[in-house]
Amino acid sequence: MNLIPSKTELIKYGTMAIGGIAGEMGSKLVKENLKVDFINKYPIIVDVAFMVGGIGLSSMKGMKEIGMGMAVSATSNLILEGYNMLKPAPVPSEK
Repeated sequence: MNLIPSKTELIKYGTMAIGGIAGEMGSKLVKENLKVDFINKYPIIVDVAFMVGGIGLSSMKGMKEIGMGMAVSATSNLILEGYNMLKPAPVPSEK
């Protein structure tokens, strides 16, 4: 059993990591700098857009790994934003 990855696997996973980093940075940049009230109220829309963009990139020749990394990163952000939207608001303590 060979546990050391080959050069092609390292390149493939490195490229996926680059796609994930690009997706994460792009999503954060858009959320911080976009001045649209509707998107500021529902930041999950940005994550959906980056997920769809990543899926679209992964279908292009030569961009498969970058798109997959971007889509995985956006999907994890999507799950986190969905959880943050659904969790109940904290109840103020009475003193």
